[in-house]
Amino acid sequence: QNHHLEFEVEVADCMTKFISNLVVSCNFCANGCTNPADMFCCSCHRFLCKGGQDSHSRVPTLLHHQVIVVSKETASLLPTAMQPIDRFCSQLQHTKQELDYYCKTCSCFICRECFITLHKEHDIAKLSAVAGTHRDDMKGSLQCAQKVSSLFTSAIGAKNRLIHQLETSKNEAESDINNAFDRLIEILEERKKALLSELKDIADSKVTPLNHQKEHLEKLQQNI
Repeated sequence: QNHHLEFEVEVADCMTKFISNLVVSCNFCANGCTNPADMFCCSCHRFLCKGGQDSHSRVPTLLHHQVIVVSKETASLLPTAMQPIDRFCSQLQHTKQELDYYCKTCSCFICRECFITLHKEHDIAKLSAVAGTHRDDMKGSLQCAQKVSSLFTSAIGAKNRLIHQLETSKNEAESDINNAFDRLIEILEERKKALLSELKDIADSKVTPLNHQKEHLEKLQQNI
């Protein structure tokens, strides 16, 4: 029963971290790595930074582990993707002591011996109580995320409609401009033809009499 509650708390805690906008630090690498984690291993329950991902992928026994991206979209996968693992207290002198409590101060699971000794001044809660709290927090976070997501969806829809309207207006205006200029070009071509024809008529009316006069003079010249 405690193992199940512990697992529920851990899943809820991970979902909260996925949904929140807070940066989650890597807890896979050694030497106190604080690099931001963008991946999560559902099998060993560890957040992975870029270096942690590389190290994790090189361990043969971890190759079958399921690793997912840390995001609001993948948070809903955790309840089915995360796999329960048996855990006992890591303190050597507390071997096989089950983790019945949760230390809110240190954000970790502890056994009864740890509660009495190492964490006696900390904020401690039973796993059953923490599980209920985390479930409520998780539901609240999910509802909040859904509301925010709905607002974003509505805003994106409004932007898409506005973009469509602008595209339609642009296409209509472009068509009107092309039609107007095509008509203007047609009118100019017609006017051009008319002017050239008029010019030819005027030129012919002047040149023809001059040609007749020239021919008459040429005949007179031949008779001299």
